[in-house]
Amino acid sequence: MTIDKPTILVYDDSKLELLEIKSHIIEAGYIPLIANNEDEFNRYLYHYKVSLIILDVVLQATNGFEICRRLKLDAKTKEIPLIFLTALSNQSEIMQGLQLGAEEFIIKPINKDIFKLRLSRILKRYKELDEYNALFQEMNSCSFVLEPLYDMKGILVDAIISTANPSFLLHTNKELEEVLSTSFKDYPELEGVVGLEALTNLLQTREAINAEYYNKTLNRWYKLKAYLISFSKIVLILADITDDKRYELEQTLIGSISKSLISNNDFETKIKNALELLGNYLEVSRVYIYEDISSGSFFNNTYEWCAIDVQPYRDYLQHVDYHIIPSWKELIEQRGEIITTNISELPGDIKALFEPQGVKAVYACSLRIGNEQLGYLGVNNTDERFHWDSSTLKLIRTVSNIISTAIQREHASQQLEASKRQLDLIFENSPVTQVLLNDQLQVLRVNHSKVFDYRIDFEKDSFLPFGEVFKCINHTKEKECGESKFCSNCTIRTTIIKNLDLGQGENKVEGLMRVNTSNGVRAVSVLVSTAVIKHKNGENVLVSIDDITERKRAENLIKSNEKRLKQIFSVAQVGICLAKQGEFVFVNRYLADLLGYTDEEVLRMPTSGLFCSIEDYNTVREKAYSQLEVRKHASVEVTLKAKNGELIYAILMAAFYNNKDESEGLISVITNITPRKLAEEALLQNQKSLRKANNDKDTFISILGHDLNNAIGGSVQIVNLLNKVECSEEERQMFIKQIFDNTLSAHGLLTNLVIWGKNTSGQIGFKPENVKVQDLYVASSQIYQLQLNQKQLSFTFADEQNAFVHGDPFMLDAIIRNLVNNAIKFTPEGGQISLGVKQENDSIILSLTDTGIGIVKEKAQYLFSDEYMQSGIGTDGEQGTGIGLKIIKGFVDRHEGQIWIDSEPGKGTCVSVALPQE
Repeated sequence: MTIDKPTILVYDDSKLELLEIKSHIIEAGYIPLIANNEDEFNRYLYHYKVSLIILDVVLQATNGFEICRRLKLDAKTKEIPLIFLTALSNQSEIMQGLQLGAEEFIIKPINKDIFKLRLSRILKRYKELDEYNALFQEMNSCSFVLEPLYDMKGILVDAIISTANPSFLLHTNKELEEVLSTSFKDYPELEGVVGLEALTNLLQTREAINAEYYNKTLNRWYKLKAYLISFSKIVLILADITDDKRYELEQTLIGSISKSLISNNDFETKIKNALELLGNYLEVSRVYIYEDISSGSFFNNTYEWCAIDVQPYRDYLQHVDYHIIPSWKELIEQRGEIITTNISELPGDIKALFEPQGVKAVYACSLRIGNEQLGYLGVNNTDERFHWDSSTLKLIRTVSNIISTAIQREHASQQLEASKRQLDLIFENSPVTQVLLNDQLQVLRVNHSKVFDYRIDFEKDSFLPFGEVFKCINHTKEKECGESKFCSNCTIRTTIIKNLDLGQGENKVEGLMRVNTSNGVRAVSVLVSTAVIKHKNGENVLVSIDDITERKRAENLIKSNEKRLKQIFSVAQVGICLAKQGEFVFVNRYLADLLGYTDEEVLRMPTSGLFCSIEDYNTVREKAYSQLEVRKHASVEVTLKAKNGELIYAILMAAFYNNKDESEGLISVITNITPRKLAEEALLQNQKSLRKANNDKDTFISILGHDLNNAIGGSVQIVNLLNKVECSEEERQMFIKQIFDNTLSAHGLLTNLVIWGKNTSGQIGFKPENVKVQDLYVASSQIYQLQLNQKQLSFTFADEQNAFVHGDPFMLDAIIRNLVNNAIKFTPEGGQISLGVKQENDSIILSLTDTGIGIVKEKAQYLFSDEYMQSGIGTDGEQGTGIGLKIIKGFVDRHEGQIWIDSEPGKGTCVSVALPQE
């Protein structure tokens, strides 16, 4: 069964006392088990989960002490807390019971309240103990429980292990059975820290033991905590803190080395102190630095620390060629370091270096910053017992990084000092007057330039205001004001303040300056450059003053000449521009007006922006530069694009501005030849049109004459034959049909000829209206009914929507009629012809489809072109000139429509006409 409440087993041979105790236990909320003999006591003990035992000291068959001793020796019952009942308050009995492991003594008669309080306290403590035991087993630190052993006088003589956690067993490499009941004295980790005196004090005062100590025997650091969890149980927690302690000491060492390297001592002293700190901590023989010289071909033993009684080798290892010990570099480049405790393992050249020094163990690694090799840090030891552990190696590598940084910093400091000396030399010998100011605009330093033919009498550290040394520099008034102090218009003052306020690095301004010269005070034009120089103590301002009087005079002359040139350019009747690096520097008014831009708009455009495309620009540029390479000028015909999109034809003449190269730009003169160009193009077009018209006329007359001759000549021959030869009625009717066909063909040809002539001469007006498509179909059907019947052709029309088309009735009729005529001509007997109509977007599409002989694709795409005019022969020998196709194309164009053909040889043709609608 499961018991949720604590169960208390009571053994007393007095039934009255048992009943009283049982009543108290129930009232306290626990479950009592009552036994008045040993058999009953044992049965309850081993069949129930007992939380607490209450045992009378005086029993008839035995005594409570003997039972307690047996219970504490039994592994199943030793952890159950026990309370003795006694009627006597004998101190020796109480001491004996506590030594046996009892928790409490309760004196009869029993005080109910005290009894219940003690039960509650003991059960609560053992519940916490159960929870602790679970945590105890999971601890990472070595933990074990000691039970004290006393002699007959109650003096602590030993403490044995009653349990231990897995970490302790792993540390001692033993099983739990091997450590149980062993003495705490058997473990050297506790030597010198925990003894009988310390445990006795713990048991008496209940004050926990906290200690941190170094065990010389094991060469390890430990941290110990010991405390009571009951009257007879001591928990010891032992943590090996060697790694943490070593890390702490190493960090202290690294801090000391870093502090030494940033001290105010000279660099050699700082490095020596660092090497001494490392050597003493590691207890080695020698720590040294080989520093690369001559681009890494040689090294010097620059710095060295040696232990007492160790001979220094620094003086013997100076300017050593790496070729003498080539393995040194090779090993470090391959492995990153050299490490050994037996130098006989090393190559012969390295062994020869260290054997005379009695070295047994060597470690060396690179001193480098990024990819820069500075040298090597080495550590030697002459003790054969010495070995390198990972912590020591990690420490040396860390120190090598710190020393590498310090060496690099020292090199940078030396370079900085050399740069400072060079700057001082440049400052003093500069041809420009240089003045160094502080942030209060006081003069710190002035060079002795003779730019102004005078020498400043200036004492170092006099801190004169700038205005006391130099007079006014005024830009806004273009003249000196005569003041010796700064004013609001002073160029230098405003420039320096602006630099300091905005943090600008450099600024340049021009102005007039009053200077003291050997000939007195005079005004000169100056270029003043001011630069803010930031440093750790604040900011300084470097002022450079250059006399530009002659340059300004030359610039003014150039400006005057440029002004005159611009006046000339502005009235010139040709375009003039100056371009540099693909940008316009100057354009005159004529060029801007020619292109329809303002001057400002052209100046904002790249030079390529005036051309129709970047390809045109590149072509013109290539032609011009190829001419400039041969002679000093170029002349190219160009096409420019005006702002409104119109094309401007011009002659561009160009030359280098400085007459030798494009460094100063390219000057161009642009002459407008658009009127001439347009006249030439119109003349060429007219000539082309005349030649084409003449060619068309010759072709047309040739075709027309041939077709009319065939039609009329054939009829004449038949009539002549009928007059001379007797023939049957059937033959007569056949000849009459032939005459009719020839006459009809000639009539159609002449009709189309009249229409085509009127259309090309503009005699046919365009009068659009809504025309019913079905009417067009009916008209064509009636005209060609005879030809349709003769060839047994069907001509159908499908129009479910009763469609209308907006166009000129006469032209639409001519279009449909000629399309039907062509379809009849090229469709064999028994074929089909159909007229279709459909609405698509804003257009009406008329489609005439036949089942004729079809047209190859290559020919179909040229049928309606101006160049096509060819006589064709129908399936029954019908003649044609191609003039009908021209009439169709001309009338479709008058309607601003489109026409196209879909055809395949042997399968027929579909001609579609799309006419836009209102």
